[in-house]
Amino acid sequence: LGYDIPFIQLEEGSGPRHMVLDKDCRNLYVINELNSTVSVFDITTKAPVLKQTLSTLSEGYAEKSYCADIHLSPSGKYLYGSNRGHNSIVTFSVAGNGLLTLERNVSCGGDWPRNFALDGSGKYLIVGNQRSGLISLFTIERKGGAINEQGHSIPFNAPACIKFLE
Repeated sequence: LGYDIPFIQLEEGSGPRHMVLDKDCRNLYVINELNSTVSVFDITTKAPVLKQTLSTLSEGYAEKSYCADIHLSPSGKYLYGSNRGHNSIVTFSVAGNGLLTLERNVSCGGDWPRNFALDGSGKYLIVGNQRSGLISLFTIERKGGAINEQGHSIPFNAPACIKFLE
């Protein structure tokens, strides 16, 4: 092609699954399925630079788990990821420089959170729990980004993709 195509080399066995860019296209967040981590890259340089990699699991959790989905809040202040096996949604706060701080893990309201979505207002998060056949509703606190299960679950056979139609 006549030009170099930038690429990102991740740790062997990490299993990059999905990624999301911040609003300014300065930081790239990659959720790694096989080692249950999120990697943060600075993409303002010619070659992406790894800034940080953090676990998506609760401290001390030793069972098998596989990350699935990743989304930034509309404000860009919080990053969410799903853990299949651990059956949780992880919340990270996002600093001004793009670095992450683990805030909490919350039960996803079912088994095997394959996919989830945030509405455009940043008030709601909906999780598709594939193995339990449930779609679970959460509200998102504006201050702190915490998600709270609302006790509303919809039976749905093996939900695999959640989208808001706006």
